[in-house]
Amino acid sequence: MDTIELKGLTFRVEIKHDDSLGCPWDEHDGHGPVRNISADDPKAPGERVMYKARHRQWLYDHAEAMRIAKRDVWGMSDEDRAAFKKNTGREPTPGEIALAAVQRDFDHLRGFASGEWGWCGVVVTLLDVDGNATDETESLWGIESNSYDYHKEVARELAGDIARRVGRKKYITKRIKVRT
Repeated sequence: MDTIELKGLTFRVEIKHDDSLGCPWDEHDGHGPVRNISADDPKAPGERVMYKARHRQWLYDHAEAMRIAKRDVWGMSDEDRAAFKKNTGREPTPGEIALAAVQRDFDHLRGFASGEWGWCGVVVTLLDVDGNATDETESLWGIESNSYDYHKEVARELAGDIARRVGRKKYITKRIKVRT
């Protein structure tokens, strides 16, 4: 998505890398515990190797994540629940739901650790009728880089914010440069 149009206005949309956030398990609640150790250090009981790189490894405490998932009632998406029921012929138990949620968390965090996704920002800039950037811009940062549908949703919301703010100002009509 390079440009979008809204209310007769054209906006440039850019997705930019956001290096201001750290690891998701440090930045946000709702994840199983992760620790980063030397590749030679032993893992504790209940830990799984989430990712190895050179001389370091990231360990996910699966046992503690299960305890947290049961305590906080981590859920299962409607799609996953339907697939489980189709495969087994029954509804999942609370323990099976927690196990699926912990596995989803593990896979998601492993994707971050391995570089499959990171943080980004969506930057929307109003363009004039010649396609040049104006000073009217909005952005939202700290978004997962692999959330493509969400990027589009955010871009439309930010463009809407700009459109409401500027109305139908000078950006609709062509600018005339006067030479002196």
